[in-house]
Amino acid sequence: MEPIQYKDWSPTTDDLKGYMLYDYQEWYIVPAMRTRDSEELDVSNFETAKRLLYDSGHEYYVARFNHWGPGWFEVILTPTPEPAVDIASRLEDYPVLDDDDFYRREYEAAEERWVDLMSMWDRIEMCVKNGLSRFAARRLTPPTAILDDLRTW
Repeated sequence: MEPIQYKDWSPTTDDLKGYMLYDYQEWYIVPAMRTRDSEELDVSNFETAKRLLYDSGHEYYVARFNHWGPGWFEVILTPTPEPAVDIASRLEDYPVLDDDDFYRREYEAAEERWVDLMSMWDRIEMCVKNGLSRFAARRLTPPTAILDDLRTW
């Protein structure tokens, strides 16, 4: 994949390329972005990309913008193309930069839905639908058998 410089990039086709950030026009976009509406995969890849850059000693800059669509978004810029190409090549064949980080975030989000967002009736319905006892709905942590349903709930 050919790295993209900030001056040639825009978040959507309706946005200006290289908007603002006059000192970073020649820097390269790392292909990991997050927005107000990002789900666990995007957040995990974004945070992992920052960690990979930091651990390898590469300089980087996180730019945050208000945006008419998602409310805000953040991108990572680096002064050399190599880190952007490396991360892009890792994402080319497999969409997750760090499985452990992604699955941890996914489980925490499912647990939050179970504890904070679902009513007891919703929990009972989900347990019964997945062949579990209705009494499993009393648990403080979600049964692993329903994690897939919790991701989409």
